[in-house]
Amino acid sequence: MFWTISFIVSVLILALTIVTVTLKLVKRDIRGKIFTPMNLMIGGAFLALFVVLLPIYMDFPEEGYAAVKAFGISFYNTMLFFTLNGDSGIIADCITPETTSISTIYSLYVTALFSIAPILTFSFLISLLKDTSAFLRYLVHYFEEVYVFSELNEKALTLAGDLRKKHPHAVIVFTNVIAGDSDTSDDMADQAEAINAICFKKDIQTSLLKNHSKKKEITFFIIGDNESENIGQALVLTENYRERDNTSLFLCSTRIDGELLMPKLSAGKVKVRRINEVRSLINRLLYEEGTRLFDNARPVSEEEKKISAVIVGMGQHGIEMMKALSWYCQMDGYSLSINAFDQDPLAEDKFKALCPELMDPKVNGKKLPGESIYDIRIHPGCDVNTKTFADQIKQLEDTTYVLVALGSDDQNIHTAVNLRTLFEQCGIKPVIRAIVYSTAKKEALTGITNYKRQPYDIELIGDIKTSYSEQVIMNLKLESEGLFRHLHYGGSVEEFWQYEYNYRSSIASALHFSAKKHCGLLPEEALAEFDRIQDGVEESEVNAEQEKIQQMFTPKQRDLYQLIEHRRWNAYMRSEGFIYHQSRNDLGKMHFDLVPYEELTDAEKAKDFQFPIKRKTMKR
Repeated sequence: MFWTISFIVSVLILALTIVTVTLKLVKRDIRGKIFTPMNLMIGGAFLALFVVLLPIYMDFPEEGYAAVKAFGISFYNTMLFFTLNGDSGIIADCITPETTSISTIYSLYVTALFSIAPILTFSFLISLLKDTSAFLRYLVHYFEEVYVFSELNEKALTLAGDLRKKHPHAVIVFTNVIAGDSDTSDDMADQAEAINAICFKKDIQTSLLKNHSKKKEITFFIIGDNESENIGQALVLTENYRERDNTSLFLCSTRIDGELLMPKLSAGKVKVRRINEVRSLINRLLYEEGTRLFDNARPVSEEEKKISAVIVGMGQHGIEMMKALSWYCQMDGYSLSINAFDQDPLAEDKFKALCPELMDPKVNGKKLPGESIYDIRIHPGCDVNTKTFADQIKQLEDTTYVLVALGSDDQNIHTAVNLRTLFEQCGIKPVIRAIVYSTAKKEALTGITNYKRQPYDIELIGDIKTSYSEQVIMNLKLESEGLFRHLHYGGSVEEFWQYEYNYRSSIASALHFSAKKHCGLLPEEALAEFDRIQDGVEESEVNAEQEKIQQMFTPKQRDLYQLIEHRRWNAYMRSEGFIYHQSRNDLGKMHFDLVPYEELTDAEKAKDFQFPIKRKTMKR
């Protein structure tokens, strides 16, 4: 009876261990100093073998073996089996039909545990040696700058590879690299080795990373797929390194809690930057090629050209582009229409909740003096694979720009190709851009043609290689331009990075200033002066330079500039969810200046005629 009970208990222990380890791996709960999957597996297998061996030593033929001795001998022999020193002959000697009715199953089970035990021991030692080796390699580079990544994934590898090219002597560290983990492929491990990176099994919060010269820069990149985990790691790191100089942290997060926590994360000496890859991509598109929107606009009269955009997919990218176009395209002589399509039947209602006044029929679709000019129409519950969608697209015969952002590379490519066909049938050739994350797919499909070598002219954007480079993540010129605008209006460097409102509004101002220059809103003398001072001026010359540029405008040019800037600001604030109210309340997203230009006071109008001047002494 005791044999059967021990067997059942042992099997249950082993089964529970396997289930627990499997769940931790599936949930990627692989951190911790004690309850790691490897430690749990070793502990569970040890306990299962200990329990199943007990009856053997309880029934040992020699006299004097009481229960306490049996426990001790079973524990000792279990340890021997984990070190390849156990006596497997005991199975044949003691487990017989005479001792237990399930002798055959019992023998097979114990044999299996005998085989598993040394394998687990060997795996543990290999893992221990790897971490020790990694730590020694890390210590050798005590006086080098360090780039530390929270995970070994495609985004991290891409950025690390770019850093290695530009910083050949720097130390690159990947943490949370666990052999056999489904998220850590052999190919990724080989790529990490190819750039001479150090891989730690421990996560990015490990204290091992504190053993580094305080005179050298440590830069943390928290780039994981689990945003809750990312934010938790950022909180721990900023607390652990609060008093360390030469420390930077880049947090990958698009969620609201990541935005709200920025002031707390930046409370110490660590320089914290938030990476919102969706907003970053849209801003980058407008900064690098946004002026094409105006160049490709269709004339509707001698005085007006129309920018007609189609957004397919109202996920994060689609919504961000809709909001950005609403203010970026506010320009003298241009009107804007946006048609957005999404399969969600509540897409329009959700967008109205996000930007209530942007969609207000009192403004949307109207051309009111001194107000933003745009016409946004949302087509909810529309499947891109239906004839209904095709028919609606064919009605948009003045389309000049298309963004396809449905959430899947394959679906985006398929839809973009289909759209090119539909627009060809309409006799038009708008710019079509599709979001494609895979760099390999982008490179393979760039310049694709049909069987008659006719190009589809589809621009694939948003791939990981382009989005995760040192230039984009750490040294984006657009951010520098936004920063000196923020400083010009009396803000601090810290406030620019800590508060998303400051960051976004300053970036939007910088983007639209480039559009104003492109569309001729600045006199030629002013443009020449901006070119002359592009490297910045001394602090003492800022005010004089500001006045000098302002004097280059005629009164008519000044009024037009102020009008366009206010139209841009109105649309921008509405895209951020603000509504009009007689008094300002930023928490309630209410502002008294959300009115037509003519209703502003002279003092408020003057604010729209400011030209932030870059200072030579400005530091990022």
